[in-house]
Amino acid sequence: MRVEIEGLEMRMILSVVAVVLSASGAFAAERCQQITLVVGFKAGGTSTVAAQQLGHAIGQTSGGPQVIVMNHEGVNGRLAADYVLRQNDRCTLFLMSSTSVLRIPPDLGLKPVGLIARFAYVIVTSKDSPESLPIYMEAARQNKDLLHFATSGPGSFGQLVAERLFRSYGLKGEHIPYNGAGPVMNDLMGGHVPMAIVPSIDAQGKDQLHKVAESGYGIETFGWIGIYASAAVPQEDIDWYAQIFRVAAEIDESKKKLEKSGFIVKWAPGSEFATLHKETYEDWKPELDRLGIKF
Repeated sequence: MRVEIEGLEMRMILSVVAVVLSASGAFAAERCQQITLVVGFKAGGTSTVAAQQLGHAIGQTSGGPQVIVMNHEGVNGRLAADYVLRQNDRCTLFLMSSTSVLRIPPDLGLKPVGLIARFAYVIVTSKDSPESLPIYMEAARQNKDLLHFATSGPGSFGQLVAERLFRSYGLKGEHIPYNGAGPVMNDLMGGHVPMAIVPSIDAQGKDQLHKVAESGYGIETFGWIGIYASAAVPQEDIDWYAQIFRVAAEIDESKKKLEKSGFIVKWAPGSEFATLHKETYEDWKPELDRLGIKF
């Protein structure tokens, strides 16, 4: 019986989406049979997973545009943002993660569509390391090897989280930058580094490691995923995008998939997304400056 109800709910939601799409005018009919969602990182990462799941949900709606995910990696998402800014095509959007925030200032010129979801950052330690954060930090006072931590790259959000955390314990961490979270996790599981700071999605299924902190429990900040459009996109089109992405994220099937991947679905309109971007940038940019990291 519950299956029948859920099926009915899905059909009702898709019908609502179809009405929204059909009422969106010539833009939807003539320009956006296909959306390109640009991601600034390698395929397989946090941002790509979110983009693919959203794209699939939108493509499943009656009359909805098809979504192509383009990976345009480099400079922690900045190359992808610049690419979208240069496009005159109103059907090209930028999927931004908080991992990009320090490379993409809020005044770059992109137009916010909306916030899709949040996710946690986690601190994980190797199987031979202490299993709780306070014990780990106390041990690091005696064993300097435990001061080493790995992240997906220099100037990454994970680095700033770790630097601030070590400092709160009166310690100075030693950063080991990698090119992406995949190699970080491989070396952590291999015992080559004692600690890593990554999005929780990248640490899923690694039960042999110790999760000693995560967002809300030892880490003060959450990650997020949002959508931006280029400056050339008019507001009526921004509103149309907001409708289809909001509904796509909140459809039960899509929401369950996103949550299974480690996301917390939390839609917010473009104005709130822009405020979150600005606040995150202003909070963490001084940490970058303190470390003397220049982009």
